[in-house]
Amino acid sequence: AADQKKLAQALTALLPQLALAGAALAALALAPDARRGRIVALTLVTLTGADLVWRNAASSLNAEAASRYSIYDRMTATESAALSALRADIAQRTAEGSRPRVEVLGLSGPWMNAAMTLGLEDTIGYNPLRIAEYQRAVGPGENAGDVSLRHFPETFRGYRCRLASLLGVEYLVINKPISDWPHHMPRPKSATEIFAGDQIYVYRFNKAQPRAFLASRVIPADLATVLEEKTLPDFDKTREALVEADHRGQLWSHLSAEAPADGKPAAGEARIVGYANDRVTIEVNAERAGLLVLHDLYYPGWTAQVDGLEQHVVRANLLFRGVEVGAGRHRVEFIFRPFSLANLAAAARSLTG
Repeated sequence: AADQKKLAQALTALLPQLALAGAALAALALAPDARRGRIVALTLVTLTGADLVWRNAASSLNAEAASRYSIYDRMTATESAALSALRADIAQRTAEGSRPRVEVLGLSGPWMNAAMTLGLEDTIGYNPLRIAEYQRAVGPGENAGDVSLRHFPETFRGYRCRLASLLGVEYLVINKPISDWPHHMPRPKSATEIFAGDQIYVYRFNKAQPRAFLASRVIPADLATVLEEKTLPDFDKTREALVEADHRGQLWSHLSAEAPADGKPAAGEARIVGYANDRVTIEVNAERAGLLVLHDLYYPGWTAQVDGLEQHVVRANLLFRGVEVGAGRHRVEFIFRPFSLANLAAAARSLTG
């Protein structure tokens, strides 16, 4: 506030609230019985909630033009046309059985969270929880509204690199044409422009890897080493999967790092039949045992069930989830259980270790 020459306004807003909080705490401490203490506490919570609602309404300290947030309510003609073109193209890919992801880059701040309200799977944006490995491997930077802050580490050199394909990036929504991209941005050898308008351009790249697939061979890889050396190991992404070295021992003994004798991939089908924020259901029909890889981020709290039985979730292809399946038909569910006893115990071990 002092830097912005609004110290007086900030103090005017803060001091009454501090005085109110102090009075409430004193009242709690001096309350003669538990009942009156609860009444004081309830009053404090009510006043705090009212203050939050009031303070988060536009004021001289935080107001911005309503037009800046048009993407949430009344889109401009350009925004509406761009979104319609993008959605139509994604719908076609979805009808083909894919789940493509989108990167929104260089547009105004509100666009960074718009993907959540518009039903798009954006690879970057503002997020209160930043996963360190993803940040280092993909390099989204701290502010996707500024193209110059988008980093491209060696593991993610452009939108047609191997990691981008595994992540499923097939679309880019950006504020300038390819010809005007800054020099630090790798330019794709081929891209289809599906919309061009006033500071909004939408590009489609080649088809990415399936969101879920079966691998017949696993290759141990050390995540820390990959991030340190900034080089993704070479592997056949159509039939092989990288597995975090520490997780290798969690796989069945017969799923080795050796290729099948006939050299064929783990033939079969992995089809997503249910997809929610906390649960993904996949139907698998495998000709031989293999590793089912779901190209959604690996994160503590995700569990897996194969035909209703718990199975280890391993880190696969650097950032994603994998679970072993045997030959035949299976129903696999990835379920997010952050407060399970196993996950809380693991979190406690990490704090004490």
